[in-house]
Amino acid sequence: MRIIYTENNTKICNSYLLGQDDSKIGDVVIEILRTRRDRGLPITRGPKSYTKEIKAHNRLYKMGMFKSHTADCDCEENIKKWKSVIYSIIGL
Repeated sequence: MRIIYTENNTKICNSYLLGQDDSKIGDVVIEILRTRRDRGLPITRGPKSYTKEIKAHNRLYKMGMFKSHTADCDCEENIKKWKSVIYSIIGL
């Protein structure tokens, strides 16, 4: 899984390949948190927040919605509250 890190974003390329598998997604989330910490990048979100966003993107991709946007998952730091609420609902 290719993951691109920037100051304010973590992009998981082809995240749809993870599906809804909690184990695979959990492994990626742990990798994200470790790598951001090791690189000295800001971490403003917890594991549940990342997990819900990835699951929400994957669910939308599987439903055929916004495929060009939901194939990859851009996990922004300092996420807007309304996005967090949407991901919490869709990413259960």
